[in-house]
Amino acid sequence: MPIDLPQWRHLLAVAEHGSFVRAAAAVGLSQPALSRSIQNLERELGAPMFDRTSSGSVPTDLGRLTIARARDLVRMADDLDREARTRREVESGHVTVGGGPFPSETVLIRAAAAFSDRHPNVSLHLPSRTWEDLLRMLRSRVLDFFLAERSMLDGETDVEVEALGTEHPLFFFARVGHPLVERGDLSVADVFDWSVIASSRIPPRVLDPLLRSRDERRAAGGTIRPFPSIECGSVGMQIGIVERSDAIAVSPIEVVAEGLEQGRLALLATEPWLHLRYGIVRLAGRPLTSAAERFRGFVVEAEAEATRAEMRLLERWVTPGGRSRRPQSGAAARPGPARPLATRRPGRGVRPGS
Repeated sequence: MPIDLPQWRHLLAVAEHGSFVRAAAAVGLSQPALSRSIQNLERELGAPMFDRTSSGSVPTDLGRLTIARARDLVRMADDLDREARTRREVESGHVTVGGGPFPSETVLIRAAAAFSDRHPNVSLHLPSRTWEDLLRMLRSRVLDFFLAERSMLDGETDVEVEALGTEHPLFFFARVGHPLVERGDLSVADVFDWSVIASSRIPPRVLDPLLRSRDERRAAGGTIRPFPSIECGSVGMQIGIVERSDAIAVSPIEVVAEGLEQGRLALLATEPWLHLRYGIVRLAGRPLTSAAERFRGFVVEAEAEATRAEMRLLERWVTPGGRSRRPQSGAAARPGPARPLATRRPGRGVRPGS
């Protein structure tokens, strides 16, 4: 009779507990059934595995060697079983991952496209919401995890935030033909002469210097409008409003790349502190399903890919000296005369990185 995996497990149970009685209880067998299993094993191996004494069962010399090998066999069998189970779980099921507007447009798009090609039987649900909505959905167990500006989660003790990648710069942008497009030497303060579109919540580390820039413009005699003048969480709507009006919005460069290439949009101003830092947000102590964990890996890879794409766009549209290559109004997109992509100058109030 060949030795099967349950017999190896029975052998290890007796070795661990030192008693047939306790081992039988641990593996869910009667003592006679466990004894027969070990006797069959000993018969196949041609020698006893244990010395039975009044104080318990002690492995023989051959028993100790066999037990060591049995541990390796059982461990390998368990690993194979776990890998097979993981593959089955990854190849089916459901994953729900949320994102803020900008990471949804840049990172989650890439992750979902790659994941769906590799795992077509897993259904994906990718809601794009404000971070407050995403946090509520996470706490309600609707989401496996979400991707957002990680500083917004400071102080939330029931979540874990996995930092991703580097800083993603943000740029104010306007339609080609906007009065500010043809001006040089712009600063962030200058945009507050116009209606500014923003999402419903801005990270405090970005909002505070923005408001100081607005106050600086007011002190210089500028006409200050409400901020934000238009509150809108849809990236597509923001771009549509900008293209049809003199309103100004802020975005990562990749989100407006098509508009830059087609000569419809132009970059205006930025600051060193004007950037996003993404993080994967999950409930503390809540393990991800196998499919969600696999998708998390795709998100990490997609964020790195988005960063590389962003660097290529910066090389194309922003000169090493921090100047913007802007298309001319009505012209096809092409690198034009260099104009300043304003950064705050010393002595103008807010220090870079403040």
